[in-house]
Amino acid sequence: MVKKPQQGTIFAAAQRSDSYFVKCINMLSLYEKIKIRLIILFLLAALSFIGLFFIINYQLVSERAVKRADSRFELIQKNVGYFFKDIERSALTLKDSLYLLKNTEGIQRAVILKMEMMPFLDSVGLVLDDNKYYLFSRRANDKIVVYHQEQVNGPLVDESGRVIFADFNPSKRPWSVASDDSNNSWNPAYNCFDRPGKKCISFTLRINGKDHDLLAVDKIHVDLNWRYLNEYLDQISANDEVLFLKQGHEIIAKNQLAREKLIIYNSEGNYNIIDSVDTEYIAKTSAVPNNALFEIYFYYPGGNLLNASDKLFYLPFAFIIIVLLVVYFMTTRVFRRQFSEMTELVNTLAFLPDSTDQIEALKIREGDAKEIISIKNSIAEMKDAEIERSNKLLSLISYDQESGFIKNMAIIESNNNQYLAVGIIKLCGLEAVEAVFGVDERNKIVRKLCQRIAEKYAQCCDIVTFNADLYLLLCRENVQTFTRKIAMVNDFDSSFGYRNLRIHKSAICEPLQGEKRLELRRKTETGDFQYP
Repeated sequence: MVKKPQQGTIFAAAQRSDSYFVKCINMLSLYEKIKIRLIILFLLAALSFIGLFFIINYQLVSERAVKRADSRFELIQKNVGYFFKDIERSALTLKDSLYLLKNTEGIQRAVILKMEMMPFLDSVGLVLDDNKYYLFSRRANDKIVVYHQEQVNGPLVDESGRVIFADFNPSKRPWSVASDDSNNSWNPAYNCFDRPGKKCISFTLRINGKDHDLLAVDKIHVDLNWRYLNEYLDQISANDEVLFLKQGHEIIAKNQLAREKLIIYNSEGNYNIIDSVDTEYIAKTSAVPNNALFEIYFYYPGGNLLNASDKLFYLPFAFIIIVLLVVYFMTTRVFRRQFSEMTELVNTLAFLPDSTDQIEALKIREGDAKEIISIKNSIAEMKDAEIERSNKLLSLISYDQESGFIKNMAIIESNNNQYLAVGIIKLCGLEAVEAVFGVDERNKIVRKLCQRIAEKYAQCCDIVTFNADLYLLLCRENVQTFTRKIAMVNDFDSSFGYRNLRIHKSAICEPLQGEKRLELRRKTETGDFQYP
């Protein structure tokens, strides 16, 4: 490779470095763009799929919630109906335990025994066939207290004879009035006289027909235990469901979530469930089966796309997301090798101006992608074109335009010519001629000297001009002719018409290669070259 002169070398190297730097920046930008755009592409695909999935499946999830609400409400209706049926059967069981009992002591023991076995009953009332009234009431400590009448419609007293309610008329109580026209019935909620502020829900059983002859009782009423009813609603409902029972305008029982919520009756005959998170509910309402007096209000949470109960529904969604992630990682893995090759090429190009072996840096390796090979070939072509231009430029500045002699020793150092001998021609006294006769006369003598040197030695030698009075002859062929000519005494007009001008010649007849060329160049550049 031909090296350029000092100034040209610095300029060309700087230009080359700038060109490679711009290319490296562009390559790095391309690499980052590919990587970033790939990430953006998969993010957009994932977000689009997620959005489309939520839009399409929102209605499906809502319909699914409605179906679940219907099935849950149907089950709750049955369970509530079973509960009220159990109360009715308990009243019948209580009636059966009183058969053939005529004295009040036996009746009291039988009722107390049954109440201890039925914790869902809060109280039991009996109207005897003599119209006297007995009330069995469960207290907080599960103790059963008995109240009775000594006379019909007289005061109601406890076991110690203390008056609890004066002028008590059982026939005017709500449980008695509502049951006059039927054998048994559920009664509207009413104020309990023995529990101020509490409501009683009673089922009344009227004794008729043959049973009247076997029992000393005319009517039996049983009152529900409110706490037990609330706990039962908790058992049959889920943690996120609101469930309560209503009779008239009175809510008579609630599950745990209903007790925690704010329930407001609206003008549409329904209730609004208020909580801190504004949960949407699917409302279901119906009467208790076979008991139109009580109504069931059930609120099922609306369709929630993130509801854990729908986890099976989201398996396809999770599968698609996993597939997208797998495709992304597989794609990046496939591109990783190409990215690494591009990065390696970029790093190579970044250090190429300072590389000692640029040909090795641009060598095409096995496994290089087509694009990488194309880039390396383009760079090699650019370098070849650059070298060619440099050689042309070097030839313009390395040869004297008038004499045609070489002016730059870099040409000698880097060309492939085999020099067989070296000679030197020195013109002494030129300074004195210039001092006496002027520059024009000096230049005339120099041109004549160069003309004669060219005539004699140009065919077999490369001629290097060090300065106007010193010339180097490098013999590349016909070494015998060269030595014969340089040994001739009258080879030149020794004075060119001037007395003080003298020509000195010398020669070395041995090959000039390798380190000898470098040494010759060093001596000529530093002025250490010795001539006779």
